[in-house]
Amino acid sequence: MTVIKPNAIAGINSITVASGSALAVHKADGTLIQTIAGTSGVSTFSAISVGSATTTNDAEKSINIGLGASISQHNDNSLSFGTNGDERFQVNDNGKILIATTTTSEAHANQDELIIGSSSDDANHGITIVTPNDKYGTIAYSDGSGGTSQGLLEYNHSGDFFRIYTAASERLRITSSGRVNTVGIVSATGGLQVGAAATIKSDGNATFAGIVTATAFKGDGSGLSGVTAVTINSNADNRVITGSDTANTLNGESNLTFDGLNINQSMSSDGRGLIQTASGNNYIINSVNANRSSANDLIAMLEARWNSTHVADISFHAGSDTTNKDDGYISLRTSASAGGISERMKIDSTGNVTISDGDLVIGTSGHGIDFSATGDGSASASNELLDDYEEGGWTPTANVGTVSVASAGVYTKVGRMVQLTVLLYNFSDTSSGTSIIIGGVPYTASGQYVGSVWLRRTTTGNKNYNCIIGDSSTTLINIKHDSNGSDMGGDLVYSDFAHSTPYMNITLTYQTA
Repeated sequence: MTVIKPNAIAGINSITVASGSALAVHKADGTLIQTIAGTSGVSTFSAISVGSATTTNDAEKSINIGLGASISQHNDNSLSFGTNGDERFQVNDNGKILIATTTTSEAHANQDELIIGSSSDDANHGITIVTPNDKYGTIAYSDGSGGTSQGLLEYNHSGDFFRIYTAASERLRITSSGRVNTVGIVSATGGLQVGAAATIKSDGNATFAGIVTATAFKGDGSGLSGVTAVTINSNADNRVITGSDTANTLNGESNLTFDGLNINQSMSSDGRGLIQTASGNNYIINSVNANRSSANDLIAMLEARWNSTHVADISFHAGSDTTNKDDGYISLRTSASAGGISERMKIDSTGNVTISDGDLVIGTSGHGIDFSATGDGSASASNELLDDYEEGGWTPTANVGTVSVASAGVYTKVGRMVQLTVLLYNFSDTSSGTSIIIGGVPYTASGQYVGSVWLRRTTTGNKNYNCIIGDSSTTLINIKHDSNGSDMGGDLVYSDFAHSTPYMNITLTYQTA
């Protein structure tokens, strides 16, 4: 028998292990706490306490955790979870989850997998789905077909609207203004929209693009006198009335309506809209006039919608001179996603163009920004078009062996002008008499150009070295020193390196071919 005395464990005096038998756990006073069976037996606990658990749990089988928390079994094949000494929820013997209740009898058998609350519980209960303000919360219904949700209840926080799906398609939407839209969402204000053909407005009016049938109509016009009866074909609320080629007959235009505030034209084919034709040598002007009171106030807007979603607009605004009201600016906005429309370009009252958000993209090679309106120097200018800008990296190469880049290795190209820079080191050849030539330039030079080179750990004497592209090749850089007398200068060779790790800084600006 072996006796272990874990003095550091409060309340336990010894743990006894009988050779070939079992492990017995005793209190300090010798009272047996539990015998854990050997290989041939099974030891069970009616209750287990973890930590400073002092809660008395009346379940036959339980795990007490700290003060007031427990996992217990009051009924066979069920689990109860409690805190603060009270049961919070249970999983019953049929796998049903019960919160704030202990019975399934108050729920229908087809809807009792999760039950919250009971009729005897004097409390309010609910479920809240919380998401960020640019996300949405969803309750989905699926029959398991291909991972698709056939039904959805969804609230979209970015647009503040609620929508319902059936057969995997949106069928009804309640907008942030309280409008209820069924299939076919339209931008008219207020009311119930049914498809794209019928609208019941909040003021009691209704518009229909089809035929209206009723058992009775009020007011047939029989009480009118002193007028010639006029027939209005296809008449309906808000339709614009036009003449016809039949006497005393007018037509209600189903595709052109005016509700007292807005003129609406519906089209079912391409190429329809407002057509204005000037006869003779005349011009056309469309004018909008709004007496706004504050700087930056909107005067007018040309708005584009995609399936009723605002995706782009061009707007005209008042300027800063609110006294004379004779200045203004134009703003162009687009939307990267629904609800995210932002200004992209602005033309202010001085004629300056500001790209508010985005890049100026030249879509065709050979085009760019034309500076021909600016003054020229005394020489003859052959081109005033800035047609390229580029930043990037380049990988230098050595004509003998290898070389490493310590830093930089970058270039910038503006129009035809290229500037590159690099710090080279770790040349594998530091002893041969071969001239050093650096390759890998990003663009071919149009001729011969001279740049600067800074050499360290070399035996170059008092000679001044430069880097030249276009000497041996328009794609190679030679390292050459100035002329010493009547010679034409000379090359830097690998044996001029006086150290195993020499350094070479190159900065060179040249024009492309």
